[in-house]
Amino acid sequence: MVYVFADSEAKRARLRRELAGFAQGYFDSLTAVTVDPLYFPGLMARLGLAGDDYPAGAVHQLSTDRVYPYPRGRAFDARSLQGWGLGVFQGKIKPWTPPGATTAAAAANGNGGPTKRATRRVSMHTQLGDYIKVAGRDEL
Repeated sequence: MVYVFADSEAKRARLRRELAGFAQGYFDSLTAVTVDPLYFPGLMARLGLAGDDYPAGAVHQLSTDRVYPYPRGRAFDARSLQGWGLGVFQGKIKPWTPPGATTAAAAANGNGGPTKRATRRVSMHTQLGDYIKVAGRDEL
């Protein structure tokens, strides 16, 4: 997920126009959204973004729950975003770790980033999906 924050509708519209090619070029691997920080007041802090410096952005890697805030003061255009995103993809940019977070994965593999543990067991029979017969047993 790519979050782009701007404090007015006009600025969000301008960013959507300017970054449309970037979003369309990477639609198969990234979902980009523009966000009004007034509607989601706690989201910027959860993504490691501070204050009222707009535009602001972050990438949230949902599969690993790692967050990569876009650097403050860096140009916010498609070319700069693409270069920074390549650095994230190649592992040259380390994920943001919230203050006081434990990073079990960071100690294990040196990459950093918060980790989550399951808080309860869930039966596979309660999950949505299609069941098919494979070799005499049901499979999801």
